[in-house]
Amino acid sequence: MVIATRDIPTGPGGEVPTPAQIEVDQLAPNLLIQTSKTDKFSLSEGYDGNTAWTQNLAGVVTNLPSPDQQRAKRSADFYASSDLKSKYNKMKVHGIEKVNGHDTYVVVGIPEDDSPERR
Repeated sequence: MVIATRDIPTGPGGEVPTPAQIEVDQLAPNLLIQTSKTDKFSLSEGYDGNTAWTQNLAGVVTNLPSPDQQRAKRSADFYASSDLKSKYNKMKVHGIEKVNGHDTYVVVGIPEDDSPERR
């Protein structure tokens, strides 16, 4: 399990950064659950090896639509960082953000036929 703090996008269009505690549990080869907790709400999302899902503020669980299914599958791949070239056509360093009070590089990967992803 990894526990960190970071800002998550909230509000209209995701323009309002809200501090949250992020808990990530991952099990090889492709099981993942991520819970984001703030003072006012919790959100969860995961991948069960076949299907990506999300749990909203009301506790309702739904399957993610496409192309989010493929994005979740890439995120749940325990060994993804060992083979980024096969998952992304292009990658670039986008900036630096704080994670648990430490500077970290934000890397943007562009998969084929999809929008850029932050890693």
